Amino acid sequence: MAQAVLPCRTMEMQNLPPSGPPTQRARLLTALRSSRAMQKIRQYQTVLLAGTFFVLAAIFGLNSQSTIESPSGAASPTSLAQATLAPADGSITPTVATSTEVANLRPTPTDVAGVVGPPAPNRATPTNEGAYPPPVGQGPTSTVDPFPTLPVGGTTIPPFPTSSTGNRGTAAPTQSSGGYPTPSSNSATPAPTNIPVATDELPFPTEEGEDPKPTEDPFEETPSATEEPFETPTTTPTEGPTATPTNTPTPTPLPYDLIRGNTRWTLAQSPVRIRRDTIIAKGASLTIDDGVEVLLDANTSLVVDGTLTANAARFRKSGNSFWKSIVVNNGGQANLNWVDMRGGGSEGVLISALGGNTVIQDSVFEENKGRIYISGGNFDMQRSRVVGFAPISAEVRGGKSLRLFSNVINNTATDGATGVSLSATADDVEIVLEKNSFRGSSGTNVRAQFNQSLNAVFQCNSFSGGAYGLQIKSTDPTLDGSRILISGNSFQSHKNYGLTGDVGFDARNNWWGDASGPYHPEQNGAGTGDAVGVNLTFSPWLNAKPSCAP
Repeated sequence: MAQAVLPCRTMEMQNLPPSGPPTQRARLLTALRSSRAMQKIRQYQTVLLAGTFFVLAAIFGLNSQSTIESPSGAASPTSLAQATLAPADGSITPTVATSTEVANLRPTPTDVAGVVGPPAPNRATPTNEGAYPPPVGQGPTSTVDPFPTLPVGGTTIPPFPTSSTGNRGTAAPTQSSGGYPTPSSNSATPAPTNIPVATDELPFPTEEGEDPKPTEDPFEETPSATEEPFETPTTTPTEGPTATPTNTPTPTPLPYDLIRGNTRWTLAQSPVRIRRDTIIAKGASLTIDDGVEVLLDANTSLVVDGTLTANAARFRKSGNSFWKSIVVNNGGQANLNWVDMRGGGSEGVLISALGGNTVIQDSVFEENKGRIYISGGNFDMQRSRVVGFAPISAEVRGGKSLRLFSNVINNTATDGATGVSLSATADDVEIVLEKNSFRGSSGTNVRAQFNQSLNAVFQCNSFSGGAYGLQIKSTDPTLDGSRILISGNSFQSHKNYGLTGDVGFDARNNWWGDASGPYHPEQNGAGTGDAVGVNLTFSPWLNAKPSCAP
């Protein structure tokens, strides 16, 4: 305005007459001086205001070199080089921006590769007018500059604080890393929320832990909210207790087969194969009909807790390996009639009579690897043949009985093992061996050991082969042997003694293999039959083999 007024005043002074009224001329001169003074004053004011602006700009420019956190509405930094200087000739008066106007000059990054930077909070978005890039060497560096100048089509995006530090100096993730990290809640700079991302760059939603996979058809219509999915995934209910799935435990299979009730194996089912241990349960029964062949796999057993009845059945191994045994437990009952049992006894025992009652009649036990073992219960075997290594071993317990009638028991051991070993630890047992044929090539045919005086009968038996026929032993030499009956037996072909014992007992009326009687060095030195023990009563003897002995 002052510049417009001055020319007008000058023209008025030039048009005044030199001899005009002094009052009017003086007024014009006074006005002219006043206008020039005002012009100088206004120029000084302009320079003063410009200097003030330069100082403020320098202060804000120095502060912008470090990381800043600008509160909402604060003035943006600018440098001295960004100020608009007035012309030196004073032709125009510069327009000075206030601090509020300077704050509004903060630029906003332009769109780069589809990404728009966040505007300054609580500020209007400025145009390109008034946006001043910082001079070289001043202002924030490229890694921390919150308002970089980006070329169109560039790939770098403005950095934002990470969730761990909230520091602008942290390098920003690239677009290939999956976008911006989410800052923590206590970060001084709020996380950007208005960053648009191209739709075709979004990964196809997958389950947690799976790699993102693109959709096979990007133009496939999304099913409506009411459409049921083809397969509904299982979700955890949001209300109530979380359901815990429970798997029904799989029962552990038994390591054996169990026979319950009354079972019969018929000839039509033959052969019947036992693949693993089989137990006849208590109260149950198994009947094996005539002619049925029972095949047992290697190391398998048939256990009798109930009742087993086998009539003219054949027990065989199913392959080349021997099966184990027939076991009769306490309370069990085993009836083996006319059976033919071979291929068993893989662990040294063919029949294990541990209790109950075992009755064997007219049966054959050959080609086995184990013996008949009696250790409890009652055992009764008649008219049967047992061939094998030390074929019978029995421990007769109190109140129980052992009876052997009309059997052929052949000991094939060649190392001196005893064919039939008997023992009794009580005096209320019953031991009867009658009309049996005991044979062997070595060792002793029958050896009996009694720890107490008891009733025992050895009658009409045939003892032949081996070193000894019958040996009676006791841990007590004073034991009364009068209750032991040994009569009508045949002793022949033994290397040492046909009959011997360490207790006294009656041994009259037996056959010694020769009519001259047994050899006794004192009482019958002329006898050529088997030798007899020195403390036994043997006379009279039989002149021929008794008809009752086999």
